[in-house]
Amino acid sequence: MTIRRLSIGSGYKYLLKSIAVGDGPEATDSSDLVRYYSESGTPPGVFLGVGLVGLDDGRGVVVGQSVTGENLQRMLQDCADPITGQVLGRVPSTKAVAGFDLTFSPSKSVSVAWALADKATREVIYRCHLEAISQVLAYAEREVFHSRSGKQGCVEEDIVGVVAASFTHFDSRDGDPQLHDHVVILNRVQTTNDGAWRTLDSRGLFASTVMLSEMHQGVLSDLLTAELGWDWTAHTRRSSTAPKWEVAGISKRLMDEFSTRTTSILAAKDRLIAQFEEDHGRAPTDVEVIKLRQTATLATRRAKSGRGLGDLTEAWASQAAPFLDDEPTAWVHELGGRDVAAFTSAEFEDAILLDIANAALEVVSAKRPTFSRANVQAEVFRQMQGVRFTTPTERILTATRATNFAVAQALLITTPDLHHTPRLLLRSDGTSKFLRTGHWLYTTATLLDAEARLIDAGQRLDAQVVSSTTVAEVTGQRLPGKGFKLSNDQARCVEQITTSGRLLDVLVGPAGTGKSTTMAGLRAAWELEQGAGSVVGLAPSAAAAEVLGDDMGIDTDNLAKWLYEHRQHGQRKRELDELHEKVRLIERSGRVPSSGLRSDIARREAALERWTLRPGQLVVVDEASLASTFALDELTSAALDAHAKVVLVGDWAQLSSVDAGGMFRTLVRDRGEEASTLGDVRRFRDTWEKEASLGVRDGANPALTTYAAHGRIADGTRDQMLDALYTAWKADTRRGLNSLMLASDSATVNELNARARGDRVASGVVIEAGVEVAGTMTAGVNDLVVTRENNRRFKTETGWVKNGDVWTVSATHDDGSLTVTRLEGGGSVVLPAAYVHENVELAYATTVHRAQGRTVDTAHAFVSPTTTREVLYVAVTRGSNSNHLYVDTNYDPDPSTGHDGLTEIPNAAEVLASVLRHEGADVSATDMIRSTQTQSIAALVAEYDTIVSMAEGPRWDEALSQSGLSDAELSQVKASPAYPALLAQLRDAESRGFDVHTELPMLVMGRSFDYAEDVASVLHHRIDRYVTGVGYPSPPADELVAGLFPRPNGITDPDVLLALDDRASAIEQRARTLAEEAIERGDPWVSKFGDPPPSDELHERWVLEVAAGAAYFDRWGVEGPDTLLDDAPVSHEQDAQRSRVLVATRRAFTLTEFAATPTTQSYEPMSVDLSEPPIAYFEFDR
Repeated sequence: MTIRRLSIGSGYKYLLKSIAVGDGPEATDSSDLVRYYSESGTPPGVFLGVGLVGLDDGRGVVVGQSVTGENLQRMLQDCADPITGQVLGRVPSTKAVAGFDLTFSPSKSVSVAWALADKATREVIYRCHLEAISQVLAYAEREVFHSRSGKQGCVEEDIVGVVAASFTHFDSRDGDPQLHDHVVILNRVQTTNDGAWRTLDSRGLFASTVMLSEMHQGVLSDLLTAELGWDWTAHTRRSSTAPKWEVAGISKRLMDEFSTRTTSILAAKDRLIAQFEEDHGRAPTDVEVIKLRQTATLATRRAKSGRGLGDLTEAWASQAAPFLDDEPTAWVHELGGRDVAAFTSAEFEDAILLDIANAALEVVSAKRPTFSRANVQAEVFRQMQGVRFTTPTERILTATRATNFAVAQALLITTPDLHHTPRLLLRSDGTSKFLRTGHWLYTTATLLDAEARLIDAGQRLDAQVVSSTTVAEVTGQRLPGKGFKLSNDQARCVEQITTSGRLLDVLVGPAGTGKSTTMAGLRAAWELEQGAGSVVGLAPSAAAAEVLGDDMGIDTDNLAKWLYEHRQHGQRKRELDELHEKVRLIERSGRVPSSGLRSDIARREAALERWTLRPGQLVVVDEASLASTFALDELTSAALDAHAKVVLVGDWAQLSSVDAGGMFRTLVRDRGEEASTLGDVRRFRDTWEKEASLGVRDGANPALTTYAAHGRIADGTRDQMLDALYTAWKADTRRGLNSLMLASDSATVNELNARARGDRVASGVVIEAGVEVAGTMTAGVNDLVVTRENNRRFKTETGWVKNGDVWTVSATHDDGSLTVTRLEGGGSVVLPAAYVHENVELAYATTVHRAQGRTVDTAHAFVSPTTTREVLYVAVTRGSNSNHLYVDTNYDPDPSTGHDGLTEIPNAAEVLASVLRHEGADVSATDMIRSTQTQSIAALVAEYDTIVSMAEGPRWDEALSQSGLSDAELSQVKASPAYPALLAQLRDAESRGFDVHTELPMLVMGRSFDYAEDVASVLHHRIDRYVTGVGYPSPPADELVAGLFPRPNGITDPDVLLALDDRASAIEQRARTLAEEAIERGDPWVSKFGDPPPSDELHERWVLEVAAGAAYFDRWGVEGPDTLLDDAPVSHEQDAQRSRVLVATRRAFTLTEFAATPTTQSYEPMSVDLSEPPIAYFEFDR
C-alpha cells in the first residue's frame, strides 16, 4: 500500500478517464468483472467509508454506490459534500490537500495469477482484493484516522469515519498486469464530539502506512487461501531483511517478465542515441536526450487506452506462454487446492504470542533506538505472514494481542501527562486529547543501558594521555610519510584528544575538513610515547577500514569483525591452556612437542594478541556515526576493561547507522563546545562551495540559492532528471574525470546502472552477453561491478574480497561465475555463481549511503522529496570539482500505479527546502527522553490558548453575535481559517484596553462586508488598524506570561485555572532556562538587552527581560536577532509579541543604566507606551 497527497485541482479527472463508457450511477453496482472483458475501460468508482453517513445533509450515502464525475469533482476540487456540493468545514485554499490516495496493490504473483486465470477464478481473486481493502480501511477508521482541532491542531479528535471513493485499475502504467485500487480519501472528516467537519490528521496515517500495508498483504493472503487453496512462499530480498511472500508455484522469472518495461525503454533509448551520434557526428544535448527518451517511451509503450480486460488478458497469456508448461488457465488452477492449515486467535496460547512479540521487539529495537506501537505492530504482522488465519478478524486480533505483549516489555519514554488537562479536553477513557493516540514512543532497557554506559565512558577522565611536549613535537613538524604539517585546527584537535584523559573521546569533522590527516596526527603523537602498535583502527565497513588503514598507515579492520574475534577471547584462552597443558605433559614424558603443536599455540597466541586490547592503546573508530549503539558499547566496554582509550571520528550531520544508532550525536552534544571539531573545509575547488556545503549541513535555505546561482541544480520529471544526470556523468567520464552517479534507493541505482551498461554495450565497450548478477541485471566482459559482501576466502594479491570493492569483469563463465580484476590493480579472482547472483552488482551508480567516505572529481545526485538532509549533505560533498543535484519535482511513491496531475508540482527550491527540514538521522533514546521531558513554548502556548478559547468560547460567541454581524456573516466568520487568529487578536486587544462590548460593534457596523471574501480576515484587519491607531499600550508585564502572552480575564472554573497555571509556569520556567543557557553561552542576541546589572535584585529583573526574548524565539522557531531583523512577522500575534520583546530590551537597558548611576533611590520599573516606537532605541527594524 502506498499513499499520495492529492492537491486541490482537476487532476482527479484521470480516475474517470479509464472508466468504461456507460458506467455511472444508473449502472448496476457489482464487483462482477464479466462485462469488462468486451468493453473498454475499468469499473466505475464506488463510495466507501463510515463517514458517508454524514453526507447529503445527514441523509447519508450507501457504501458501494457509484461515484460520478461531479461527485469526484466536488470532493477533490472543492473539498465539498459530493452529493450536495456544500463545502465541508472551512473553504480550502488553492494549495490545500484535497485528499489522500491509498493505493492497494497485491504482490506481483497475485496480479500474475489474476491476469492468467479463467474468468471465474479471476472474479474470486478480485472479490478477495476488494474485501482485503474493506477490512484494512475499517481497521484504520477505528484505530488510525483522527482529526485535529485547537491552536496549531494540538487537540486530537475522534471521527465518525472517512469519506472515500475507490477506483479499480487492471494494469500498471507500463501495461504489465497489476491489479490495484486507488482509494481516494477526502481530506474532510466529521468529528464525533461536535459533528463539525475538519481536516484529516495525516500524521497518523503516514506513520501507520507500513503497518497497514503489512496487514493488507496478510489479510489478502488469508482470503485467497480460504477461497482458492493457495499456499505462499517466502522470497529473500537484497533490499530488505524481511522476505516477500508470493504465491507458491509462481516463478521469479515469470514475475520478472511482467516487470521489464523500464529495461525496454532504456535499450530503445540507447539505440536511438547511438543512431543520433552516427547521423550527426556528435553526442545529443540534454534537451535532445530527453526527446529521445520520450520517443523510446512511446515506441515501447503497450497499447492501453481503449482495451478491454479480455484483450489485456489475451495478450498477457501469450506473453506468459513461454514460461509455462501448461495452458495458462490450467496452470493457475494447479496453484490451488492445497491443504493449508488456518488458525483462529484462540489457538495461539500466550506463550506462542510472547515468542512472536519477542521476535518482533528484537527486530524493531535493533533497527531504531525508539519506536512506536505501529512500528512494533508492523513487525508482528511480518512475523505472521507465513501463517494463515480463518478470517481477517482473527489475524488482526492475534496481531493486536502479540503487539500488546511486545509493548508491555518495552519502556515507555513519552511522558503521558506533563500538565493538568481540564475535563473539557479529556477523552472518555480519561486520557488527554493533547496526546496523540498510538504515537507514544518506546525503547528497551537493553538499549538504554548501553547508551548510559557510553555516556558514562564519555565523562570518565582516567584514560592514558600524551604529554604536551610530545604533541608539540608532532604538530610542529611534517607528519611521518606525509610531507606536510597539520593545520592549526587539526593540531588543536590532536592536542585536545591526546591530552584530555577522556576514556571515550570524539572528533567531529564536516565533510572535507581533513579527518584522515588529523587521525594520522593522532597516531603519530600516540605512538611517539606508547610505541608502535599502540593505535588500533576500526570502521563500520571493510572498505572504510581499508581506506583508514591507508590514511593512518596501520593495520585496520571492520568493527563487526573485530568484535566477533574479540568475543572468542575466552575460548582462545581455554584452547591455549589445553595446548600448553599438552606441551607440559609431553615434555614431562621426555618427548619433544611436535612442530604442529607449537604452530597451533603460536597461531592462537597471535590471534589473542591481535584481537585483545592492551593498556594504553588508542582505538580510532572512523565513520563512527555509521556504527550502531550496541557495537560502540561493546567496543567501549572492552576498552574500559583493558584501560585503553577510544576516539570516535565522524560527523553527526552525515548518515547514521542502519541499526539502532544516534549515540555519536549524543556524545558530541554532551561535550558541547569542548568537542574536538574541525572547521576548515578543504575539499572543494571553489571557495563558495565550502560555505554552501556547511549551509546544507546546518539546514540553511540560503545555501540552496547559492547552488542554484552556480548552475548546480536541475529540476523536472524523474525520467528527465535521470537522463540529464546520466548524460552529465557520461560527459565527465569521457573527459577522464572520476565521477559518481548517486541516488537514495537501490531501484534508481539499478536504473542508472542499466542505462550505463546499455550505452557501453551499444558503443562496443562491453560485451552484451553475460551472467545474471544481483538486481536481475546482466554483467558482461568489461563491465564495472561491485562486490557487496565480505568474503575472506576469495583473495587477490592485494587482499580479500570486500563489500564495496570495484572490479572489471575479465571473463564470464557458463556456470554463472565471473572472473574479475580489481579496478585499481591488484590481481584477479573467480567469484562463484552463487556469490555473483546474490552479491555482485553493476558499479556505474551507487547509493549515497555507500558513497559516504568517498571523494571523487564530480558527483551527480538524484534528489526526490523523500531524500533526507543527511543524504543531501553527503551527496553535495563527494565531488572536489563540482557537485550537481537533479531534483524530481513530479515524485510518485509508486510510478507503476501513479498518474500525472494528481498532486501539485513543486519547484526545485520547494523540494530542496523540504529535504533540509527532513532530518533522517537516528535520535538516541537518551536524547528523545530529554526532549519529551519538556515541551517547547510553541506547544505550550498552543495548549494554553486552546484551553482559553474553549473556556471563553461562549463569551466570544455572545460578543460576536451582539456585534452587529448578520447570521450569515457570523456563520462565515466561524467557518473561516482566520477565525482562530481573530479570537487571538480580540484577546490581545482586550488585554490592552479594547472594549469588546462597545468598540467591536463600532468596527463591525462602521462599514459593510458586502464585498468581503473573508469576513473574519476583514474584521481582523479592522481591529488591528484600530488598536494600532488608538495606541493602546501593551499590558503590564505582570498580566503577561513570560512577558509575551496575555493572561485571560473572567475564567473562574478551578479545573481550567489549574490547567492554565500549570502551563503558564512551564512557559516561564522554560523561558528562563533558555535565557540562562543563552547568557552562559554568550549568544549574540543577548547583547541586545545590554550588560547584566551587578546587583542581585536588578540582575534577576534583567534575566526576566532576557527570558521574554528567549520565549519569543522558542515560540516562533527563530534563533536570534538576525531573523527578527530580516523576517517580517507573519501575523498580528507575532507582531504584537515582537513589539513586547523590543519593549523588554528597553526595560533591560534601563536596568543597566540605573545600576551604573550612583543613587540612593530604589528602582521603579518603567512603563512603556507602544505608541512610541521602540525602534528609535534599538535597530530591530530596518
